[in-house]
Amino acid sequence: METNQIVAIQLTDISAVAKYLASHTAGIYDEAYWLKILNWVWIDNPNINETHALFGYKIENSSGKICGMFGNIPVQYTIDGEIKRSSWPTSWYVDKNIRNRSLELFKMVAEQEGVLMNNTPLAFVETIIERMFDFRKADSLWFQRSFLFPLSVLRSYFGEDIKSPFSLRRMGILSIGTLLKIPQAFHFMLTKITRDNNEISVKSINDFSTATDKWFTAFTKYHPCSFVRSSKNYHWLFCNKQHAHRYKVIEVQYKNEVQGYYVFKKRRADNFSYIEMIDEAILPLPAKIQQKIIQKVYAEIYKQTDKESLLVMRSNSDAIQAAYKKLLGIAVNKIEKSYFRADFLPQGEQPFMTSLDGDSIFFQ
Repeated sequence: METNQIVAIQLTDISAVAKYLASHTAGIYDEAYWLKILNWVWIDNPNINETHALFGYKIENSSGKICGMFGNIPVQYTIDGEIKRSSWPTSWYVDKNIRNRSLELFKMVAEQEGVLMNNTPLAFVETIIERMFDFRKADSLWFQRSFLFPLSVLRSYFGEDIKSPFSLRRMGILSIGTLLKIPQAFHFMLTKITRDNNEISVKSINDFSTATDKWFTAFTKYHPCSFVRSSKNYHWLFCNKQHAHRYKVIEVQYKNEVQGYYVFKKRRADNFSYIEMIDEAILPLPAKIQQKIIQKVYAEIYKQTDKESLLVMRSNSDAIQAAYKKLLGIAVNKIEKSYFRADFLPQGEQPFMTSLDGDSIFFQ
């Protein structure tokens, strides 16, 4: 009977890990793609140091061949000004003949301290992580509701690109009332964005500076527990040369001071392309200013759109969600689920979380 053991993944294992993952992702991601991802999350990761360098665990047989793995992405979260080592577990795969070791593998990754994220788990995984590992479902406003804004109204809803019923169901465009609201919202936004406010600056950027770090210090006063949105981390996530084309990063300034960032990602479902907000981290502002910022963000995305039909926006803020409604955003329920465990937070509290938190932002 062949023996196997669980050992920590080393950087020298990257090629073997990429090959193993390619064999378990049904042709969706090939070995070259996995190599790019692993270099991104491990080699380029600024959060890795001598005391925080766990890349996950692998199961290997007596010949040294990988037959199971659970990866780990080291990150940092802040709590009341103190930096905490945290992790985004990723890519849990185990060969069928040794599935009895799956939970043992999961346990070794899940026993880490700090904030741990698990994005969009399968139903049976949800049960496991809740009952056995004390993960909680993220239930902040971000994960409850999205707001849709049209970017190309005629092509999107009355043209050839919208034949797929899957796209219709996913985006919630089902009722006649909603369809009637779409052109109304489109023209409403286009007319509103022409009214300028010189104190507000909304611009696309491709790098970050010390102004980002100064802003994040202010941000933590309102959100004491969150992923460290430093200039280094933002650069790592959104300025990687091989992956930056997927993202649109917008910096917001008010009275020449950075107020925060919106990050969007291009997505495609069947024949349907759209742009989705994956992170919003903004300081509190008066309602009228915030509404004007949203209009300017829409304008910035609109002038850069190619074939995308919809802009999907969301927020953790009641005030900003109210602004979306005033701007005729079409509210739909968000589908994805995220689970977390934060062992240094009081019971019932949760970190400030968006779609940035967890491994899903690294994948198409």
